[in-house]
Amino acid sequence: MKFMKKNFLYFLLITALSTFTFVACGGDDDPDPEPDPDPVEDVDKEKPTISLTTPKAGDEFENNGTASILLNGTLKDNKELDSCYVSVSYNDKSASSLKSTDDLVEFNDEKSYSLSGTEHTFTNEDPFETTIENATPGEYTFTIKVFDAAGNKEEDSFNITIKEPTTE
Repeated sequence: MKFMKKNFLYFLLITALSTFTFVACGGDDDPDPEPDPDPVEDVDKEKPTISLTTPKAGDEFENNGTASILLNGTLKDNKELDSCYVSVSYNDKSASSLKSTDDLVEFNDEKSYSLSGTEHTFTNEDPFETTIENATPGEYTFTIKVFDAAGNKEEDSFNITIKEPTTE
């Protein structure tokens, strides 16, 4: 009886160890698991780019009622563009040299664009949807800011001039 009890205990011990060994060494059900993406590599740290052909620094526009500031150029990003802001603001530097200040107003405006994809092209876009009529002649700052989906920002600012119409 002792012999049977001893053999039975050995049998239980061997069975228990074998069960734990097979369970612990069991394989994965997926024969070809996908590698875990490395979150560090997926972070977009690259700024978008701005390439404008018009307007350019130093461009002049007459406040004659027919001129507009047209936007031409391309915005690019390595992953995904998100938004763009275009603004123009009066610099208040040359108002003392005006011939007449009747009915003139400082031209200040901002326009925002919602973007998608990796590239956006402006072709004769009039962001301010207005002609430069009765705008105070002088120096203005033109600014364009572009953001990508990761929040990276690129900005370009330069001066343009609005001048009185030429008279003949």
